[in-house]
Amino acid sequence: MVFWVFVFVWSCGCIPPAAVVNEWCNAHLEFGVDGRSNKRGHSKMASESRLYTFSSETLEGLRKFRLGTSRASKPQGVIYKIDKVTLEIKLEDDEAEVYTSLNEISDGLPEHVPRFVLLSYPVTLNSGRRATPYVLLYYLPLTANNELRMLYAGAKELMRNKAEVGKVLEVADEEEILQVEEILKE
Repeated sequence: MVFWVFVFVWSCGCIPPAAVVNEWCNAHLEFGVDGRSNKRGHSKMASESRLYTFSSETLEGLRKFRLGTSRASKPQGVIYKIDKVTLEIKLEDDEAEVYTSLNEISDGLPEHVPRFVLLSYPVTLNSGRRATPYVLLYYLPLTANNELRMLYAGAKELMRNKAEVGKVLEVADEEEILQVEEILKE
């Protein structure tokens, strides 16, 4: 409605001063006339961190896994899930199973439920140099229901930041998981 008031005022020849237009735009629009967001000081991360939680054990596990796999000679991966009731991000299993191949990871993932997989995968790059990329696999199967898709999509950046991974790879099925090695070599 306010937009139409501006159109009406403008079409009648009563052009408001630029300062009034700028003030109104900054107060009522998501983006100001300068194209920058008006939600300064608010970050997406702030709302995510209030919604999703990590136990102190999970945070310590993330840190230990990251530090322990930096010089690994074989692939290592752990699967994390979101508890739908408490919205806590935690290990898939309480015994913290570490997977040592992409086949094991694809077998350990459910068919219709999204998951986060932290993966440390030693590769020889196309340049011939050895590297051990530490990545987050965002497993989002095509058959997952919309509620779970939204739940995991909202936590993806928080998980990325808490785990301190270098890259997020979205995978939807077993085929894409098995192609991760080729992607990491690039």
